Amino acid sequence: MTNIKDIFDKNAKDIPDKPLLGTREKHVQDGTGAVVHGEYKWKTFSQVHKEATSIARYLMQHDLCPKQTNEEGSFRFVSIYAKNREEWVVSDLGAMMAAITTVTLYDTLGQDSIEYILDQTNMKTVICSSDKIKNLTQLKASGKLASVTHIIYYDDAKAEDLEAGSASGFNVKAYTEVLKEAADLADNSSTWDQVTKDTVYTFSYTSGTTGVPKGVVLTHHNFTANVGALDALQDEGKFTDSDTVISYLPLAHVFERLIMVSSVAVGVQIGFYAGDVLKLTQDLAVLKPTIMISVPRLFNRFYDLMQAKIRELQGIKRQLTEWGIQKKLAAVSSSA
Repeated sequence: MTNIKDIFDKNAKDIPDKPLLGTREKHVQDGTGAVVHGEYKWKTFSQVHKEATSIARYLMQHDLCPKQTNEEGSFRFVSIYAKNREEWVVSDLGAMMAAITTVTLYDTLGQDSIEYILDQTNMKTVICSSDKIKNLTQLKASGKLASVTHIIYYDDAKAEDLEAGSASGFNVKAYTEVLKEAADLADNSSTWDQVTKDTVYTFSYTSGTTGVPKGVVLTHHNFTANVGALDALQDEGKFTDSDTVISYLPLAHVFERLIMVSSVAVGVQIGFYAGDVLKLTQDLAVLKPTIMISVPRLFNRFYDLMQAKIRELQGIKRQLTEWGIQKKLAAVSSSA
């Protein structure tokens, strides 16, 4: 299969009850109001497919991603602006099902780059976490983001942010309300554009450090070819449907996006970090993933923390720890 929709549809049919997306439950402590994260709660392929279909149906029913044509071709766009979370993936898959191209945003872009990207794509709708409403409203209130008219937001939003957003000209809607309304909409999938291998899945913008951001056009085939290559090149490290991966590297970037698509294709369970990289070790302890895709900086941080703990040990405890590490390293080297 050469497009992500066919892969997603097939797995939703073949393994409907297989867990796909996991999020740690939130518990608010009495008195302090502090949020404590508990165990992971999972949504299956069938549940995710149903929710994604609802997103696609809503976006198309309300013409939130109108078709536009330029010298590069014809496109429908939607933007996602949030940290990694299950709703991010559902929104992305929903857009993908209706041949809508996702344009991703992230905080380090800065307001000027966000304005540039949304203007260049003539964006109408931004799906974001509630904490991003204020930033978008500030741009809108200053006479920018002329094409953006709709915001769909995750989580509860502050009343003042919703009021300011509406006052600036946005139609602001909660993600949960979108799902409720979509449940009552008639099936409009016959009006969706057909997804093929050449359909543009996403625009991935650079950070703009060397000038204005550059949008990299990536098709479904770009991703499915990489999924196939990843599968072909793996040996003992092959992804399987018994694996679990932790998602914390930004989904706005293509590296983590490829891992997400690969996980959907193979049936790997995706568990999301709770949103704070400094507490990632807590998420790892609860999720116990078999796959962790990371970057050298984080591995160096783990190494430094472990070395600091080892240096605190004394006597026989330190000797046994160092002996155990050396034995483990020797075993890994001999099996390589």
